[in-house]
Amino acid sequence: TNSVLILATSESDGTVVMKNSIQIVSTNCIILVNDGGASVDAVIEGTIRGGDATSGSFVKRGGGTLTLAADNTYLGR
Repeated sequence: TNSVLILATSESDGTVVMKNSIQIVSTNCIILVNDGGASVDAVIEGTIRGGDATSGSFVKRGGGTLTLAADNTYLGR
């Protein structure tokens, strides 16, 4: 099962800033960032946590630029 979070579209002309944390659990978290008019299309300021053997994965998709601005504890999978 996948969960998709869309943070920017190709029509966007600004940067989306998400301040909430993301907890990666049993699903795959897909962050879709399309390439809009801004040099940075999306910023996640909240912590990304999870990534142990039983949690899902974190995948960025799309041609846009995503900046991770927190001290994340996601271990990767």
